[in-house]
Amino acid sequence: MARPRIDPEHPDSPARAIAIAMATLLRRRGYHGAGLNEVVAESGAPRGSVYHHYPQGKDAIGAAAVRLVGSGVLRALGGGSHGGGAARAAGRTPREALGVIAAQLSGWLQRSGFDEGCPVVGAALALGPDTPLTREACAEAFAGWVDALAAVYRDGGIEAARAVPLARLSISALEGAVGLCRAQRSIEPMREVAAELGAMLDAASGAGASPAPAPRRARTVKR
Repeated sequence: MARPRIDPEHPDSPARAIAIAMATLLRRRGYHGAGLNEVVAESGAPRGSVYHHYPQGKDAIGAAAVRLVGSGVLRALGGGSHGGGAARAAGRTPREALGVIAAQLSGWLQRSGFDEGCPVVGAALALGPDTPLTREACAEAFAGWVDALAAVYRDGGIEAARAVPLARLSISALEGAVGLCRAQRSIEPMREVAAELGAMLDAASGAGASPAPAPRRARTVKR
């Protein structure tokens, strides 16, 4: 069965409103805490509309929500909904690209008073045999973020062999910082993790290297 179409050009689409509601619940409660009753209440859509747009049920809604969030992060990076070349064209440095994702996560945390985290992780932590569509969407979202970051890292002077591992490390560390921020109700863990990652990326790309000293003029020895 074809996936429900979430059209970013039509923000009033009922299917999109339902996916946005699910994303909000994933940030706030995780997948298991986002029941269909809560989705109906959050979206304001009639229950019949939910089943009309998502006949495969909660798993399909979760997948749509994850894809919506995943493409939104890519757009913030400058990579459109497909990442890759468009992200490279944005002209960001590795540290700047990392900062875009850190800012996105920080925004979710601070606007909610640290009660909401990343909806993609909120879905991924509950994956099981009954969530094949959501699992696929989570894999696509994380892969898209890693690919977009890795493209910027390579263009920023980081060795190609290190670009993808460093991009995965970046995503993993920032998402881990979300948990610390929520527990401590402070944005400091995110700032510290982003700063340390940024310094590491600067070193890997040569951006933090000191300029080579000018060669000394040979002294003339008078005889």
